[in-house]
Amino acid sequence: MTLYLDHIAKAWKRILRCGDTILPPSAVDAITVQSLELLAPKHSDMDKSRVISLMEHGKIFPSQSDRGIRKILVENICNLPGVIPSLWTFFETLKYLEPLCEALRRLLGEQMKRTIRSSLTGLFFAPSKNMVQLNETEDVEIKVELSQQDAMMVAYTELWAFCSRHFDGLTACTPRKEIGGPKPYVKGPNPVAWQHLAKFAISRGFQIKHAQALVAKEELYHSQLALEYLRKANPMCSNFSSDHVQRVLTAVRSDESAKTCEPVLKLPHLSVDRRSGRPFEHDLTKEKEIMFFPQLYSGPPCEDTNLRLLRRDLFSCIFISLELQTADFGVPTTAPVSVQDVMDIDIPPEPPNPDAQRTELQLHYATLHQEYQSLSLQHETLVSKSNSQHKKIDNLESKNAEIQDLLEEYTSKYQQLNDAYCCFIKDHHGCEKVKGQLQDLIHRWKAQSEENMELESTCTRLRRELRNALDSRTLDEPVLRAEEVQAPLAIEATTVSDIEYSDDEPTSDSLTLYTRAAGSNDRNQYEIFLAYAATEEGEPHGYGFDISQSIEEAIPQIADSLRQAESVFGSEQYHAITFLGTHLTSTEPAYLFERLKADRTIFIGRNSVLAALIPALSTAAASSPQPHQAAVIFEQAATQALGEDSTRHGKRKRGDATREIANKRRCVPGTEVEPAIPSTRAKKRKPLGILKSKKARGREQTAAAISTSTAAGH
Repeated sequence: MTLYLDHIAKAWKRILRCGDTILPPSAVDAITVQSLELLAPKHSDMDKSRVISLMEHGKIFPSQSDRGIRKILVENICNLPGVIPSLWTFFETLKYLEPLCEALRRLLGEQMKRTIRSSLTGLFFAPSKNMVQLNETEDVEIKVELSQQDAMMVAYTELWAFCSRHFDGLTACTPRKEIGGPKPYVKGPNPVAWQHLAKFAISRGFQIKHAQALVAKEELYHSQLALEYLRKANPMCSNFSSDHVQRVLTAVRSDESAKTCEPVLKLPHLSVDRRSGRPFEHDLTKEKEIMFFPQLYSGPPCEDTNLRLLRRDLFSCIFISLELQTADFGVPTTAPVSVQDVMDIDIPPEPPNPDAQRTELQLHYATLHQEYQSLSLQHETLVSKSNSQHKKIDNLESKNAEIQDLLEEYTSKYQQLNDAYCCFIKDHHGCEKVKGQLQDLIHRWKAQSEENMELESTCTRLRRELRNALDSRTLDEPVLRAEEVQAPLAIEATTVSDIEYSDDEPTSDSLTLYTRAAGSNDRNQYEIFLAYAATEEGEPHGYGFDISQSIEEAIPQIADSLRQAESVFGSEQYHAITFLGTHLTSTEPAYLFERLKADRTIFIGRNSVLAALIPALSTAAASSPQPHQAAVIFEQAATQALGEDSTRHGKRKRGDATREIANKRRCVPGTEVEPAIPSTRAKKRKPLGILKSKKARGREQTAAAISTSTAAGH
């Protein structure tokens, strides 16, 4: 079989050759091999059309896109002689040769050495003439001179061809069942077929001891076969004479000698599924007529993919490759006749014996009765097995129904999970967008915080300069008129979402920190101040929240300020004190509102900050203004108005914020202050809530600078 493997490699190299180069093996895929194997496009127009169609539709060699290469591949395939082989056809060939090998090994017996070929080569002695079988009854001589090796290979090939024709009689193997037909019955091993194989091997020059022993028993085998035939033909007769046996043998030989075979048979086209493996039953009938050396190695070329082409291609590949012409053979001569399995001869009946017939019938009845009982038991067994199988089928159907229900349930659950996953993905994308917006707001808040810190430092410096200027003034200096002080603007409380940005004034996105001056407590307004830190003078620095005097409006405002404190100082990390320094034990909004009625102002912050504020708060609460300080206090009231105008922009207004800031100033006893008149030229701004525009801050700085320069001038 190594020769067949070499044949596969050479065939595919021939297909892949493109000029002086050979395409790599990677150009051949599994589908290409499966589509081309067992086709013979050089000998069959149907196979050629199929190859061209496969190439045009890209079914074969899909990796080769070049049209020139694909055209060359088609030409190579269509010019390949014989059948296109593959590894699959290699294994199918092994199936075909298996019963043939079994017969030859059994023929060699104890003389079987390493391989069948080497064993037969050692036992071959060339006869005087190179005779080959023309058919079952005639031999012809090869007139062409052959070498010792070629003569041995011719005889060796004939042995394989003989086994191929009669493998069903030499072994227990049977041909393949035809589709829709009955299963072939086992015919072998047949001793007469073995006896003729042995005689044929000896006639071809093989000195095999086992074959010689079989030939010596020829008459015995023939007599046994004739006797078996007589018993089948006349089962009512138990004894047959030797004359009856001899008459059967004579009739068979005379019948076989009259048979002739056509020189060339017309064979039908074979479909692809019938071209490999062990032959089908109908194909074996044709194979018995064509498996002779002259038909395998001579005669006209095959014009279709038939059985002769397949066997000629196989034998030329694995045995001898020899081409002969019809003129190379001599005149046919009569060969030894093979006894066939079927012998249809009429035997004259003997006179009937009633007793013998009765005994024979009784024996036959007993045999049939036993067979009936055996078949009944088998029937009962099969019925019980059938019932059990039906029960199993019912159980499987019920389980299948349950599995179908579970499948539908899991499918619905999967759909729900898939919908939930889609919703989650949408929410995740929304969260990612919000996260990006929050990060942007954080960056903006940090930038604004830096700007606010710069503004706070500027305001602190200006307040310090103003305080120093006020301290350096004398009592004889003229008192400023209240009309010269610009009234602070009324600002409505609002939230960030309600801010309306002015077209010409930029806004800020964060609360404005400011320092609450001592003595600025307004008796007409409630206030909650979130103290972040204390200045060197002990003044609180942070945010202020105005609280309405109406409890319905005040409670939400107090709760909002507490939430702000919790977000700034942390949960349970802040405390509350009054303007007089009294610590409050509860932070409930209702309780804080009652304390605001009495104290007007509540400070909220950490313990360390509140402890630093208590001395300053106590001093401010204990001190009261003196009469001789009226002028200074009047000026402080004016300065305080300017200061509060700058700080009120940093408070979150709640409740009624439309009252004028000037009316919130606490009047100093003993001092006459003219009412502040708002400037008619002041532009009415949109409510900005806790935000403050750059123009407002600039106006505050200008007022502070004017006050400082006035104090320095006096």
